Amino acid sequence: MLPFRGFSDGFCRGVQTFGMGAFFMNTDAAVSLELIKLDSVSSHPDNPRVVIREDVVGAIVASMGDEYPQQHAIHVRPFESGYQIISGHQRTESARRKGLTHIWAWVEDLADDEAFMELVTANNQGELSPLEIGIHALKAVPKAAGGRGKKGGLAEYAAKVGKSKQYIQQIRDAAEVLIKAKPSSQLDGFLDKSQHLFAIHGLPEECWENACAWLAKSIASVSDINAAVKEAKSYHDSYSVPEEWQEYIPLSECTYKVFSGTNPASLQRLLDLAVSVHESLPEDLASKWKSWLIESAESHDLQRVREKQIELEEIAWERENNGERTVAEVIMADPPWRYDFSETDSRQIENQYATATVEEICGHVDLAWFPEIAEDAVLFLWATAPKLKEGIQVLEEWGFEYKTHAIWDKEKIGMGYWFRGQHELLLVGTRGSMSPPEASNRVSSVFREARGKHSKKPECVYSAIEGMFPTAVKAEIYQRDRREGWEGYGNESK
Repeated sequence: MLPFRGFSDGFCRGVQTFGMGAFFMNTDAAVSLELIKLDSVSSHPDNPRVVIREDVVGAIVASMGDEYPQQHAIHVRPFESGYQIISGHQRTESARRKGLTHIWAWVEDLADDEAFMELVTANNQGELSPLEIGIHALKAVPKAAGGRGKKGGLAEYAAKVGKSKQYIQQIRDAAEVLIKAKPSSQLDGFLDKSQHLFAIHGLPEECWENACAWLAKSIASVSDINAAVKEAKSYHDSYSVPEEWQEYIPLSECTYKVFSGTNPASLQRLLDLAVSVHESLPEDLASKWKSWLIESAESHDLQRVREKQIELEEIAWERENNGERTVAEVIMADPPWRYDFSETDSRQIENQYATATVEEICGHVDLAWFPEIAEDAVLFLWATAPKLKEGIQVLEEWGFEYKTHAIWDKEKIGMGYWFRGQHELLLVGTRGSMSPPEASNRVSSVFREARGKHSKKPECVYSAIEGMFPTAVKAEIYQRDRREGWEGYGNESK
């Protein structure tokens, strides 16, 4: 190899991996050192270099004189009426920036396949990043090409570039993700993330683009991404979106959301909510609902979907009732309380149905579907022990004064931090001059009935209230199952 002379030590360090030794590996080929016109030189279309290293080019330009030094010749092959660069893209760019008209080059007559392999072997001493080699390998050995014992497979490619087959397979997978997810003009920010991209390769292909966009903004480690991919794949493999809904809530979008940190249970709730709302709306509003789901697919979250649901259901309610609301004297409500924590995800209220903040629940009294409250009325409001304070807040915001409460003994111990909960509270508030029930209709303040399915309230409480106020107009807010003698209101009322 010709010694480096004429450039500064800094330049030598910047370009010490020119790969000049590769020029002499093909002893049968004729190689000549020629001074060629710079404007006759073009990049090989399969050049694996994704971006020019500006620090290297800057060092070369700063150290370069008025003529290109012979000892730093690039490597080219004759092509059409000019030359194609095999090695030396950064040196060529430096010469152009310096304003030179000629450059020294080792000219070697190479066939297409020989030139293609020289692109990476000539740079094999470290000038290319792992991802750039992966991009070259992806074209050299396309997916499903070659294989064990087959000519042209990964093993043969790995041997040619002096790497292990496993290593080449991994960086090729990483390159596949990036090439399919990003245009070539945006690849430079990923050149040091080959391991991250290899992990993302484990996701369904339709998720790669979003995952790469997420990676560009993330500081996640490779182990973090591996864990996220594992959870997303588990979600994808175990859950199938009904075919008729795949257009509206794409499985790929849901899988990506799990990868980027969304609780899988919330996606299940979102889909269930989307379907149930569609079934409850009149045809024209149901069509609007589906259209909105498509338009906002990338930003779906339970809260936004709930807000749109309320908007459309209010329109439907106004149509059906001509703006006239039932004037209720007895109201029972089981608000969908949102909890800040729970012992396990599987126990979260959020896993069962969409929840709301206390502020949102307080504001429901102003929505169209909320029944009109009689001047004299009583409210029976369900609250768990941790939500006692919020329960009284809602009761008062709805215009009632707290009077007393009853207890539902569920006859089955549950979860809890201080006590393992076995009961729920039924707060009682009144407005106006609502009188208590007749003495003969009063019941015990403790109701005992085994807990049923999640959120279902005990039959004995309904019966007791019906006995306490037999002639009053009754309404249940957040009703989940129709009951004779009760008007039903709320997002889950059927």
